[in-house]
This record gives sequence, C-alpha cells and structure tokens, in this order.
Amino acid sequence: MAEENENEQQQGEAGHGHIDRILKMEVPVIVKVAEKKMTMQNVLMLNIGSIIQFDKDAYQHIDLMANNRTIGLGQPVKIGENFGLKIMQIGDVAETIRSLGGGQK
Repeated sequence: MAEENENEQQQGEAGHGHIDRILKMEVPVIVKVAEKKMTMQNVLMLNIGSIIQFDKDAYQHIDLMANNRTIGLGQPVKIGENFGLKIMQIGDVAETIRSLGGGQK
C-alpha cells in the first residue's frame, strides 16, 4: 500500500515537471490584421508604394494567434511608440492548449 502511494506521488511529480516545461515553452504569438490571396503575377507586380486593399473593415477586431491558430480577438492600441493589442475576446484554456499542439482535436 505504501509502495503504491509512493509510485502515485512520483508519477504526479513527474507530470508536474512536464507541465512546468510546457508552461515555459516559447511559442510565436502573431497579430493578424488581414489576409488576402493574390495571383503570383500580381505579387510580382508589387513595388515600393503599392497599396493592397483587403476586404476586412478597418475597425473590425484583429486576430490573436499562437502557433498559427486563432486564440482570441483584439483591438490595436498604441503604447508609446509601439504597437499593442487590447484583448477583447479569448478562447478557453483547453482550446488554447489544443491550438498550441497540446491535445487532439
């Protein structure tokens, strides 16, 4: 009985170590303003000063992505001379973990 409790405790500690490592992982966080498909011909015609028009309204929320998956939405903000994102909506923790590759869909 004592041996079983010790094994369970060791497994719990090992699992805790895995969680600590996962929580310390760095993942790319991307703010995606808009997206558009263009023909290669049109891409090759782009020059300095070219303007690309997107179908997204300038005042819509923009996507917050981690590991190339949308995990939330936000509004762009200016922080001093830098760009920031005010989070307006965020997914639940389980979905965020799945989006980062921590679970099956």
